[in-house]
Amino acid sequence: MKGGVSGDDGRFYTALDDELLYGYNEAQDAYSRILGKRKFSELSVQDQRLLAREFSKRSPVKIPENAKIKVQSKPAGYEQIVYKWRDANYKYEIRWHTRTPGAPVDQGNTWVVLRTTPGTGGTTKAVDNYLLNDRTWVTGKEWSDAITARKYGMPTLREIEILDRGHWRDY
Repeated sequence: MKGGVSGDDGRFYTALDDELLYGYNEAQDAYSRILGKRKFSELSVQDQRLLAREFSKRSPVKIPENAKIKVQSKPAGYEQIVYKWRDANYKYEIRWHTRTPGAPVDQGNTWVVLRTTPGTGGTTKAVDNYLLNDRTWVTGKEWSDAITARKYGMPTLREIEILDRGHWRDY
């Protein structure tokens, strides 16, 4: 079947299927409508690419057509799609993923937006920043500290806010 994905319900979903792409409810999001309980690693390369292209349309930032795409089933048990590209000033990495181990139970599928200012190769190091849903950026250190604090159960209110705002819900 060319140009679409067969769902577990036996239905053939295409790129133009509005229910598949935009219909959301808490019980069954677009990811589960496409895949059911299957993992990305169980899909053909063609279906992985189709899925990644369709998901890119829902990103909180525009993903260019020339972005490099990596579709993954992670060993920790979650699914992830990574989009990478560069512009004149920055490197970008946009990740869509299902709930990760240790994340809040109600987190669901989310996007994370990373922007890296490249270093010069000399004394200037690369600088990572993460985009929050209020369109502000936090440093990679703030992000990493918040992840570590959540992992060990002691995040501050600011760290909780960083992670909540930095994980853009996928509806």
